Amino acid sequence: MLWRDKLENDKEIAIDLQLLCFLISKEDEFVDKITKLQMSKSSQNVNIVNFLTNILWPRSFEARWQVLQSYSPFNQNKFTDPQLVKFYILEEKIHNINIYDEEWDKEVYKYLARYGVCKLIAHTEDETTLRKELSKLLTKPVDVDFLQLFIVIVGIEKDRSGTVVTLKLREEW
Repeated sequence: MLWRDKLENDKEIAIDLQLLCFLISKEDEFVDKITKLQMSKSSQNVNIVNFLTNILWPRSFEARWQVLQSYSPFNQNKFTDPQLVKFYILEEKIHNINIYDEEWDKEVYKYLARYGVCKLIAHTEDETTLRKELSKLLTKPVDVDFLQLFIVIVGIEKDRSGTVVTLKLREEW
C-alpha cells in the first residue's frame, strides 16, 4: 500500500497491521468504501478494524514475530513482558497463616476474600488439629461481595518442620 509506505517513510517507523487498520478506520474516504464491502450494517470502528485485519496480509516481519509466539487454538496469545512473569509468578505472593496465631481463621477468610488463595501452616505433631480445623473451614463459605464461595484444598506440602496446606476458592480454581 502506497499510503502505508509513505507514512512509514515520513515517520521512520514500521506500522503493524492492526495499527494500520485502526488508522484506516479513522479516514472517512476508506470507511465509506469499507462499509459498502461489509456484510453487516454496523459501522463501528472496531468492526472495520476487524474486517480489515482479516482481509489484509501482514508484512514479513509481523508474520515472523507471530510464528515465534506460542500457539493455542482456543485463545489469542499476546506478547508477555518477562518482568511481569517474574513479578507475579516467580515471586510467591501467597500469604502464610500460622494456625497458632490468634484469630487465624479470620485471617484465612480475609485473605481468601481479598486474594483468592492463602497457605495454612501447622507443625507436624499437630496434624490432627489441622485436619479438624480444615474440616471446619471447608464447610463455611467465604463472603466475597455478594457471593458466598467455598474453600478447596489445592495442595499439601509436608516436611520435617510441618505441613503447609494451600487453600483457594472453589470457583476460582
